[in-house]
Amino acid sequence: MVSTFDFQPEPPPASPMTLARRAGGWCLHVKEAALERYRDWRFDRDVWKIHTVFEQLSDRQLDLIGCRRAWLIEDVHRLVRSHALVTWGSQSLPSLAWLPPPQEPPAGGAISHTARERVEPA
Repeated sequence: MVSTFDFQPEPPPASPMTLARRAGGWCLHVKEAALERYRDWRFDRDVWKIHTVFEQLSDRQLDLIGCRRAWLIEDVHRLVRSHALVTWGSQSLPSLAWLPPPQEPPAGGAISHTARERVEPA
């Protein structure tokens, strides 16, 4: 009796290059996770410092910037999120970043490199 496992190809032995590639991917994953944790920690620390400074303001001063003492931590988060959205929305793509690189027009009476007008043969 023949087992179906007899016909399964054996996996190739792990080469040093494969092991290095796996280790490099693992290190990159760990680095990205640590960087994300650092960004979260820094964001929380910044929000806490802003909250601490805002607590020192009077109710009149808080009202001038649209905050209430009872909801101060939520108002600080709202301000930070609004600032992040404005910053993100005001950044534009680099000019011509999405266009393909310029090419030489084909010889003869073919379509021009802009693909909008036809080049007439001479």
